[in-house]
Amino acid sequence: MDADFIKSLRVVLQTARNPACVAAMLLENNIITDADIREAGIRTDARVMVYRLRKKLLRHGIELRCTYGDGYWMDSEDKTKLRALVEEL
Repeated sequence: MDADFIKSLRVVLQTARNPACVAAMLLENNIITDADIREAGIRTDARVMVYRLRKKLLRHGIELRCTYGDGYWMDSEDKTKLRALVEEL
């Protein structure tokens, strides 16, 4: 993950580093799991991290989804919205 991109996500979402890292992971991957979040070095429980990130994303009309047994994901429209917000900086 690009450090500058994560900094931009932090500013756009007004959040800490870890939720911004999860948002970056969602942009880079089709789906991420709890294990992926732990492997990224994030020690906070994945469900808690997703809960916090969801609140930040919803302010911008972006939805973070979950499929039981598979993981967390954003559809392409929401990914495009988030990338556009970062590019506006």
